[in-house]
Amino acid sequence: MEKTFLELISENQSILFKICNVYFREKVDKEDYHQELIIQLWKAFPDFKNTAKFSTWMYRVCINAAIDILRKDKKEIKKLVFQKSTYIIYLIMGLSPLEIRKDCLN
Repeated sequence: MEKTFLELISENQSILFKICNVYFREKVDKEDYHQELIIQLWKAFPDFKNTAKFSTWMYRVCINAAIDILRKDKKEIKKLVFQKSTYIIYLIMGLSPLEIRKDCLN
């Protein structure tokens, strides 16, 4: 099964690169998410049925995984923005970084 999977991925490598180039802008992101997409494909591979072309199935799995990654990243960005905004508000209130840390831990 592993050998078949690796052969199919190798034959359809261009799909992975296209999706990474469309959905992810930074080079580091593209490299990381390229690996993440391969992991997602491997997890989904047992569900692959030969009723469709592998490339079609692969494309669908990668698109869905890319969208999930972007949703997750968007939530993380919102969380970071909130944390930074809260920190700035504390600074405006005149609290020192040590006081801010103590307040956040309580």
